[in-house]
Amino acid sequence: MKPARIASFCLVIAMLAAFLVSCGDSPQKLPDDTTTAAATATKTAATQDTTAPSSENTESEGETTMEPVNETDPTRELFYTDNFAKGAISEHVSPAVMALLSCCEYYVDTMKKSTAEGKKWVYSNSSTYVPQTGYFDDMVKSGKCGANCTFPANWSLRDMGVMPASLKFYCDKDGNFAGYNSVIRYLEPVCEITDLRSENVTFKDLYEAGKVKPGDIFLANPQHTFIYRGDQTFYATGHDAKWHSDPTAPTEDPQKAVFEEWIMPMATNKNYNYRISYVIRLKDDFIPQFYRNAEGKLVENPMYDPATSLVFKPSDYLCYDTNGRDNILAGAFFNVSNGFNLKKFSPAGNITDDQIYYDNTTLTYTDIQFNGGNEYALNPTYWFDANGNRSEVKDETHKYLCGFWTQLDKTYKVDSFALYTQNVGATSGTRIGDIDGFDILVSTDGYNWTVVYSIERASAEDKWSYITDEKNLSPQGVIMTHYILADFTTGPVEALYVMFALTCGRTQDVAGAEKYGHSIAATSATYFRVAEFQVYRVEEFSIS
Repeated sequence: MKPARIASFCLVIAMLAAFLVSCGDSPQKLPDDTTTAAATATKTAATQDTTAPSSENTESEGETTMEPVNETDPTRELFYTDNFAKGAISEHVSPAVMALLSCCEYYVDTMKKSTAEGKKWVYSNSSTYVPQTGYFDDMVKSGKCGANCTFPANWSLRDMGVMPASLKFYCDKDGNFAGYNSVIRYLEPVCEITDLRSENVTFKDLYEAGKVKPGDIFLANPQHTFIYRGDQTFYATGHDAKWHSDPTAPTEDPQKAVFEEWIMPMATNKNYNYRISYVIRLKDDFIPQFYRNAEGKLVENPMYDPATSLVFKPSDYLCYDTNGRDNILAGAFFNVSNGFNLKKFSPAGNITDDQIYYDNTTLTYTDIQFNGGNEYALNPTYWFDANGNRSEVKDETHKYLCGFWTQLDKTYKVDSFALYTQNVGATSGTRIGDIDGFDILVSTDGYNWTVVYSIERASAEDKWSYITDEKNLSPQGVIMTHYILADFTTGPVEALYVMFALTCGRTQDVAGAEKYGHSIAATSATYFRVAEFQVYRVEEFSIS
């Protein structure tokens, strides 16, 4: 070994030893070895720091020194050798990162082979041109091929079995974690998530401080997402990629970008100087269920053990879905006190848990009942406005039988909703008729309410849609969950408060009631069930 190399190596060992002594037995955290680095970064929704500097490689005279790889386990050896990312970078990485790289390398390879054959892979933020959720392979089969900056992170985590194909996340225009409420239950068990919004730190700062690892996902401000690939390169699939403008490209992108390359050198790429809001790092002990083998096929990881897997796995019966949107009501708090003319609202949390199927065993719905009794429900003699003020005269504002609302953590711009309910008995299969009319309202002050959606004769005129999945059938074969998914008639609006208000209970129309095999005089006309209530944030796509 050359003297310069020996001296450099010794210096690295000394620095590492000093760092370990300074750490002692304290929890891992971002070290405060530079004034520009995020020394006090905290994990989102937690109290301890989680991101540690790389212990697997250090920079010395522009070269990488790697820890030896122990691959004596045959399953581990198979995973690392029969892998699409084998040899892609010089640095050794954890199984989780290797799985992510295997997916991303395959995406790049597929794009380049396809473009070489004349296919135009476009930059797009619109599902009209490129599917914005779902699996990579399904997108390729659709023929609508392309990406934006968020795609590799979302594609790979879906392919690896971490999160459902319907979910996505990205960095919004304010540097916030868009989609957080929907994806956190899936990401948190397998990722370290570090919030750097208050640190004013760039990727360059983190990299020069030794706080970047291959496979790290960066949510960058403004409105950008990218992955550090390793070997001083990025996966870049937005306008940070290599592309050319083509006026004939099938995309809404004003620049009509058509991709040429998705692996970009770090030093000359604009990602290097982006301000970082969040770092998402796969945990070293996480073993993903799936990865891309040497042929690019998505296969099960030979090291995967479902008994010890860190992945959040809902029951096979349950279905968590947000229609590919950022549901701002995920985890929001509704109860009987935040409403008017309510008698029962239980279990309160089930209405905002993203679980859309009705299940009488695990009680994934919320029971709701209003005051007044059957006679009142069928022939109301008084009504309420959105603030709970009662009137014996029904008018444009006093038209509700009951209502419930919640205050959000901040003001959001929202544009659509979904309401999942059910119209059958859970165990008996007795048909009891779904609710016939309701309004969705929003407010910025909790007093002045705007009706953003209104529907009447929903059951009588068969306006509910149906989930026909066999998991959503009762033992008698009756469809349990119905839903309405719609845009607000007002267009996008700002909301700090969201309300559901009932204008008509169970089906009042004779024909509508007969359709369900039940009379109008239902024995529980004041009662209905909601499996899920979701309101969707306006999508703000990357400008990078």
